[in-house]
Amino acid sequence: ELKQWSSQENEIVAAAKRMAILMARLSQLVRGEGGTKK
Repeated sequence: ELKQWSSQENEIVAAAKRMAILMARLSQLVRGEGGTKK
């Protein structure tokens, strides 16, 4: 049971990290495009 829990947590953490990286890239893109267009 402990192994299953740890694997699930690792997947959640990995997904959260991926989402954070994606959000950071998106915000950078939005800021960059907004700055160049304005």
